[in-house]
Amino acid sequence: MKPSVFSSYSLERLKLIELLPGNRIRRRVAANFRWQADGPIQRFFQQHIANEFFRSRFDSDSEKLMVLNGLLSPAGNAEWQQTMQRLAKEFHALCERESGLPIHQRFGTTSVLAVRQWQYGLFQDYKRGGQIAPALRSCVPEESGLLF
Repeated sequence: MKPSVFSSYSLERLKLIELLPGNRIRRRVAANFRWQADGPIQRFFQQHIANEFFRSRFDSDSEKLMVLNGLLSPAGNAEWQQTMQRLAKEFHALCERESGLPIHQRFGTTSVLAVRQWQYGLFQDYKRGGQIAPALRSCVPEESGLLF
């Protein structure tokens, strides 16, 4: 088995599922479980699943990709993380409400919410005194969504 191939065997080794006779599986963790920081599930996600997940154009009716950039204080970042927690709770509540629908009316849906203090490496050369150089600011169209 190639290490980059996502498989039921890998999920069983991580104790996320139990393989059953008849090519069936049983989930061994809650749908809204929380992984340990730098634990085996997080490493598996980052090494295997994230690349496959983002290998999409996100242009079908059931897909959406949003990238938000801005300048936040530590307090603003904490507030945004609380908003993300509420959004995750709403997602799981919606899954619970829809659990009564027949399986053929539902499909697997994954939403990745992440935030980090980060700046694309390309912009590092243009940063002066903690600010983005005006020359770079004038090169990026306003509709790009990049906030300087």
